[in-house]
Amino acid sequence: MYLQLGVRADPALAAHGIAQTKQLTKHILSLPHPPQKIYSSPYYRCIQTIAPLARALNQPIYLDEGIAEWYGQLHLLQSPDHPTPLAVERWSAFFPGVEFRAGETGIAPSRRGETMSEIHGRARRALERIVRRADEDGLRCLVLCTHAATNIALGRALTGDPEVYLL
Repeated sequence: MYLQLGVRADPALAAHGIAQTKQLTKHILSLPHPPQKIYSSPYYRCIQTIAPLARALNQPIYLDEGIAEWYGQLHLLQSPDHPTPLAVERWSAFFPGVEFRAGETGIAPSRRGETMSEIHGRARRALERIVRRADEDGLRCLVLCTHAATNIALGRALTGDPEVYLL
């Protein structure tokens, strides 16, 4: 499907990943406090992962580049710019029954790649803005669906420990 999206280097989940999305949705729905807001990286794998939960909860997905994929500077050897995500308004055509909204952090990664320090800074700033917004809205339970390196950077921002490794 990523070819249909027309976004370079934004592949779909494999069959095993699809099965895992069902398990993830079932698990989150079994928790005592359901998510009150869902954020996702604007790349296909994350949207594909979290869309079943959004559909089950009848909640929109906030697509936010502040928690998008990390493309290190080595990526520049292969391509001068990293992929630009599909526009927010186009996602509903691929995921009927799911509403998509623009993210709220106003943060986007450099299209020329980021250093390790830059991904950590981006994740920290995005997390601060997401938490501030949740506090303003009185929300206590959020889901952020992102990628491995960004998730690690978010975990480090949450703990204040630059060495912690959370997935």
